[in-house]
Amino acid sequence: MKRKIITSAILVLSVNMVSFSQEIGLFTGVQQISGELSEYDMVVNPMAAVSGIWEIDGVPHFRYGGEFRMASMSNAPDADGSWLSGYQSEGMDYSLMAIMRYYINTLINMKVRRGTFLAFVQGGVGFHIMKYQTTVPNVHSFQNNVDEPLKLSDPMVSNGGALELGIGFQYYLSTKWSLSAYGGGQYTGNDYMDGVSGITDVKDYPFYAVIGASYRIY
Repeated sequence: MKRKIITSAILVLSVNMVSFSQEIGLFTGVQQISGELSEYDMVVNPMAAVSGIWEIDGVPHFRYGGEFRMASMSNAPDADGSWLSGYQSEGMDYSLMAIMRYYINTLINMKVRRGTFLAFVQGGVGFHIMKYQTTVPNVHSFQNNVDEPLKLSDPMVSNGGALELGIGFQYYLSTKWSLSAYGGGQYTGNDYMDGVSGITDVKDYPFYAVIGASYRIY
């Protein structure tokens, strides 16, 4: 019940964010999890995002907003010859981030934006909800059953907070339309973002990069 309430809250917040935002963006890109499985393979998964951004009157260097992201958790590292041979996970990582951007340079003309190239740094705070299946949900239980064939677990859910830092660029094609590319990394304190925990004490760190277009509503 609690998880359904959280999921519903994410959907409501995401819809409101898009409905009332000053600038709406749609993005596609990739996410890579740096964690215990990185020793075997650097799996890069597709992701998509929708953002809503607002300017702050009288403060041209700052903008704030929110972003809803979806990333695949499909993972099958090249671990032939190791005890993780045959490991895989499937699922989705959903995240909602509140973000603040500092623009290193600002618009020369706030009315005529066409041809303006901007650079920014971005910080954020939010949370992840992961719904997935894995062949090795916990290393300790797996090591106690090494002779059993690997199979996907029942659906599992994990969640956790996130702190983010990134950089990006934005180019205005016209007063309304712009192209953006940005990326960053997060600290989550979660050990299940690659579908497995317990190999080491190291937590999982998601890194992402996206590119897309934004439309300024007003």
